[in-house]
Order: sequence, then C-alpha cells, then structure tokens
Amino acid sequence: MTVMGFCLTMTSGLDQMSLDISLYCGEEYKEEVKKGSPDSWIEVGIVANETVICGDPEVESGLTGYACGVQFDLLDAVEAVYSDQIGVIEFEFGPDWIVFEPTSEDAVNVAKSTTYSGLEDSEARLAIDPSAVVTKTAVRIEVLETVQLFIENISEIDPEILNHNTVSELERKLKDVRENTGE
Repeated sequence: MTVMGFCLTMTSGLDQMSLDISLYCGEEYKEEVKKGSPDSWIEVGIVANETVICGDPEVESGLTGYACGVQFDLLDAVEAVYSDQIGVIEFEFGPDWIVFEPTSEDAVNVAKSTTYSGLEDSEARLAIDPSAVVTKTAVRIEVLETVQLFIENISEIDPEILNHNTVSELERKLKDVRENTGE
C-alpha cells in the first residue's frame, strides 16, 4: 500500500496546530491508474492535532471514496472555509462525512460526522465523532500539498494520466484554489 500524505505542523502563538491527510492507495488502485483510470477507490486518513478524525494510521486504513472525487472535495472544503462556510467531504456515499467548519476568523473545526444532520449542526453529531480545531492556513496548506502529491504520484505510475480529463480538471482546480485562497 502506498501512502500519499503530508503532516503540516504550524505554531500559532503558544498553540501548535497540525493537520495530516493521508491517502492510502493499494495495488488495485495502482493497476487502475496504469490502465488510465485515476478515479478508483482509495482510503483517506485525517489526523488533526494528534486526534484521529478518520482512519487508522497504524494500519494505514481510512474512510473510502473515489480518489479524484476526494481531491475535488478537499479543494472545495478549502474554498468553503476561506468563504466562512462549511466544507464537507462525503465518504462511501454518505455513511460518513468529514466537516470543515470555520469557528473564528483563523480557525476551523475538523470533525467526523456519522449523521447527516451533523453536517451543519455540530450538536447533532454523535459523541463518538472526533473533532479538533486547526488553523485555516493549516487546512489550506495541507490540502494543497496533498492534492499536488496525489497528482505527482499518479503521474509517476502513468505519465499519460495527466492527459485524462478528470486529472486536467483537478490540476486547474488546484491552481484556482491556490490563487483564490493565497495569503
């Protein structure tokens, strides 16, 4: 299994904020990329300030979703929090969601929600749904680096994948988010 991810640690005053997004891509995924399909299932793990939001870093597993769809959702979440809105990533067609909700001008609560009502109402989340607050900057940098690494890794598996419409669109979206949320 290949892990694509970064861990960004930022210091804000006396508080340390960290966000780590890991993409777990198995051999089946690599074979699909070699066949020219970038959007097969992967697993995603997210750890914020040492709180496991989803996944299990020790066994390199996480919530499952379509690879490119997850990348687009991550970029959409960055745009949302920079517009002071809630960003959501849906996994496995709705049994689980990761919510990025601004809590202040500079901070974002990253939370798992196992209830649909918990997407917009933190009080409707279950007690077992983990969450942690990180900076908007940490979210932005981690997501941009993760998506960039994803594109680089799949292009190493199959350089022609960069010509795939979905990957070209993902590259454009990455560039746009970089430009529109630059600090």
